[in-house]
Amino acid sequence: MSKSRVICPYCGTGCNVDLQVENNKIIKAEGAKNHPVNDSQLCLKGLYGWDYVGANDRLTMPLIRKKDGKFSKDGEFVEASWDEALDLVVSKFKEAKEKYGPDSIAGNFSARCTLEENYVSQKFMRVAIGSNNVDHCARVCHGPTVAALARTIGNGASTNSFTEIGLYSNCVMMIGSNPASGHPIAAMHIQRALDRGAKLIVIDPIKTEFAQRADVHIQLPPEHNIPIMNAMLNYIIAHNLCDDDFIANYTVGFDYVKEAVKEYTTEYVSKMTGVEKELIEKAAHMYATIKPAAISHGMGVTHFNHGVGNVFDVSNLFLCTGNIGYLGAGDHPLRGQQNVQGACDMGVLPNVFPNLKPVTDPNVRAFYEKLWDCKLDGKIGIHKTQIPDGIMEGKIKVFYTIGENPVISEPNTNHFLKGLAHLDFYVVQDLFLTETALKADVVLPAVSVAEKEGCYANAERRIQRSHKAVNPVGNVKQDWEIIGEIARRLGAKGFDYTSPEQIWEEVRISDPARFGGMSYDRLEKENGLHWPCPTLEHPGTPLMYMDKKFYTPDQKARFAPVTFVDDKSEIPAAQKALAQKLNLPEGYPHMVGSVDEKTNEEYPLKLLTMRKVYHYTVGTMTRRSPALECGADALGPTAEINPETANEYGLEEGDFIAVESRYGSIAIKVEVTDIVPKGIMQMAFHYWEAHSNELTSNGLDAISFTPTYKAAVKMHKITPEEYLQTLKEKKEKFYSQKITYEDRHHH
Repeated sequence: MSKSRVICPYCGTGCNVDLQVENNKIIKAEGAKNHPVNDSQLCLKGLYGWDYVGANDRLTMPLIRKKDGKFSKDGEFVEASWDEALDLVVSKFKEAKEKYGPDSIAGNFSARCTLEENYVSQKFMRVAIGSNNVDHCARVCHGPTVAALARTIGNGASTNSFTEIGLYSNCVMMIGSNPASGHPIAAMHIQRALDRGAKLIVIDPIKTEFAQRADVHIQLPPEHNIPIMNAMLNYIIAHNLCDDDFIANYTVGFDYVKEAVKEYTTEYVSKMTGVEKELIEKAAHMYATIKPAAISHGMGVTHFNHGVGNVFDVSNLFLCTGNIGYLGAGDHPLRGQQNVQGACDMGVLPNVFPNLKPVTDPNVRAFYEKLWDCKLDGKIGIHKTQIPDGIMEGKIKVFYTIGENPVISEPNTNHFLKGLAHLDFYVVQDLFLTETALKADVVLPAVSVAEKEGCYANAERRIQRSHKAVNPVGNVKQDWEIIGEIARRLGAKGFDYTSPEQIWEEVRISDPARFGGMSYDRLEKENGLHWPCPTLEHPGTPLMYMDKKFYTPDQKARFAPVTFVDDKSEIPAAQKALAQKLNLPEGYPHMVGSVDEKTNEEYPLKLLTMRKVYHYTVGTMTRRSPALECGADALGPTAEINPETANEYGLEEGDFIAVESRYGSIAIKVEVTDIVPKGIMQMAFHYWEAHSNELTSNGLDAISFTPTYKAAVKMHKITPEEYLQTLKEKKEKFYSQKITYEDRHHH
C-alpha cells in the first residue's frame, strides 16, 4: 500500500488529501494531519468523491466522429490513434486560421487543470493560434469579483486567508454565500470563530444553515443586494461609524459614495425590500464596530446583471470601516473550483497575460513576445459567455474545450446547444464522454488530479503542490502533453516541455513579483505559499495590504458609487445621470443595477440555483460516487418551494411538476421547505434529468459578462407518466451524439 498527497479536486478551499492506494486503486482518503488549510478534516466530497478516478467509463482512447470510415459531423464516435486524432485537430485549426483568421478559434479551459497546464493552454492560444480568445469558468462565477476588486483595490483575489477567520475575526458577514454547502472546510473556520463568540450576519434570500444561527439574517428579495448594502453604508456614514483616518489617508472617492447612498435610508430600503429597518441597522452597526470583521461573498453577489456593482458595494463596506489589511478582516470571495483562482493567475482570460497585466498594453506584449519568441495580438478576446452568439454570427468556427462541461454548466442550455450545432469543428478534452463531449467532433482523453503532478492555487492565493497517486489506465495523456503536441504540430516554438516543473520555472520567470520565490522545493516544505512571494527569502503573503498600499496606480483604494433602479431598461440613462450628478472623472468605476428578469402574471415565480453539499457543479465527478449520489437524495433533483406556494398550487411533497421559462422547460419533483420564501423556487444544477440551466436566461453582468443564472418561471402539476416521458426525452437530448434543442427565446 502506498500513500500520496493530492489537492482535493473539488471546491477552491484547497484541502490536502492523503490517498491510500492498493493495486493502483484508491481505497481511502484522509485529511492531511495538522495542515493549516483543513487541519486533518475533509468534507463529504473529499472523503468519498474518488470513485470517478477508477470509473469503468473513463475514456481510454481518442474518439473521432466518423461515417463510412471518414470524419463526418453526421457520423458516430470511433476510437482512433493519437496521430490520427491530432492530425485532424491540427488540420481543422490550420484551415480555420487560413480561411477566417486566428480569432475564428476559441479556447475554453479548465479550473481542474494544474497551474502548469493552464499556463500552457493560454500560451497555446496566444502563440500557436494567435488569438486572445481564451477563457474559463471564472467567467461564470467570480468574474465580477475579479473585475470589481481590480478597479477598487487593484487586484481581484481574496485579501486574506480564510484560516484567519477562526482565530481572529470577531464579526463575519456572509453575503450571498453558503459555505456550509459549497465550501464545508472554509465553513469550519467560520464556525470556529462563532464558537469563540464572533457575531454572524447573513444577507441571503434563503434561510441557509448559517442564516438559521446568525445574529442577524437579512432575508432580502432576490437581486436587491445594492439597496441593502447602500442602506448599511448610509447608516454607517450617518452615525459616524466610518474609519475617517483610513478613508483620508488610503482611499479616494468617498464623497462619491456618500452622495450616492444619501437617499438609501434604512426606512426607504425597508419599504422597498420588506426587510425590517432595525435588522439593517443592527447589521450595519455590528459590521462597523465589532472588529476585525470579515466578509465572505459568493454567487449570491456575482450572479446579477450588476454583479460588479454588488462587489463595488462589498468593497465600499470594508473600505469605509477600515476592515482591510488586518488579520481576520478583509474580503473572502470563496472560489468554487479547485484551481479557478489559479486559472485566473495564469492568464486564462481574454484580457490579461499570466502576470495579470492587460493584453492591450504594448509594453506587456513586448515582454511576452521576448519570453515566448513570437508576435502577440493586442485585442481583448471573446468571453466564454459570448461564444454561442459568436458562433451563430459566424465569428467562431472552431471551439476547443478542456475539462469543462458547458452543456450542463452554461446558462440557457438551448441557446448553447444551438451554438454548438452551428460550429464547423468542436474538440473536447476530458476524462469522460460527458454531455458536452457527446456533442464534439473529436474527444481527447486526459487524466485526473490523482494521476498527475503539478500545482494548484486555492481561494486564499495559496500555491500548493499535488502528487501523482495512481497510474492512468489506457492510452491517455497529460493535458500539458496534449496541448504541447498540438502546438508543435502547428509549428509553434516554446512547447518542448518535458515535466510540470519545467513549465513552473517558466511561470516564475513570467511573473517574478508573485511567483519568483516559489520553487517546487519550497512549496513542498512549507505547506504551500501565498502570492505575492517575489524571492526565495520572502515568506509569502497570506494577508495583503498590511501596509495600506493597494495595487492601483496611486496605491490608494477607490470607492465606487452604485445605485439601483426599478427596471433594467432604465440602467443606461441612470448610469449616465449618476456620473453627471457626481461629476465622476472619465472611466471612474460606478454602476447601476436592477432586477434582471421580473416575475409577472405568466411567469410568477423567481428561480434561483444552488449547490447541494454532496455534489459538485455539474455532477460529472460526484455522481459517479454511490455514497454521494445516494446521500444527496436517491430521488435525484427537486424543486424547493415554500409551503404557502405549494398550497397555492395544490402541491404536496413528492408531486411532479412541469417548470417552464422563456428559455426552456423541465419536469421535476417538488420539495416543500420553509427555507425558501414564498414566490421563489430553488434548484440544484447538478442533474441533467431536471436541468435548471434549461430554464435560466441569457442575462449577463454588463462589465464582466458573467451570467445571472436566474429566470422567471411558471409551473403546473403533472402525472408520474408525464414526468417519465419528459425524462426519456431529456436522456435523448443529453446522452445521444446528436445535438437537439428547443428553439426558444435566445436573448
